[in-house]
Amino acid sequence: MRVRIRLEAITGKSTEIVALLNSGAESPEPSIALPTEIAEELKLNELKAEITYSEEATTYVEVKLYKKAIKGTLLDKWRRVNFSYFRCCSS
Repeated sequence: MRVRIRLEAITGKSTEIVALLNSGAESPEPSIALPTEIAEELKLNELKAEITYSEEATTYVEVKLYKKAIKGTLLDKWRRVNFSYFRCCSS
């Protein structure tokens, strides 16, 4: 399911994107994976990140984890539903 959400980073920057929900991935806490371009737009690169690696096909990709860095708001025609802050990762 695709939905429109507004992302507000603790850096003070925000953007609206269309996101895919319920991709089947599981994590111990709410998470969102962002393309590098959106992470840079939100100025997440100014924050301290935890570095980890993810196996992608035949190689490993560096992934930056930002804990409690973004607040999400689900946007629709009738109301706005706020999420709490959640972890964000960007490769």
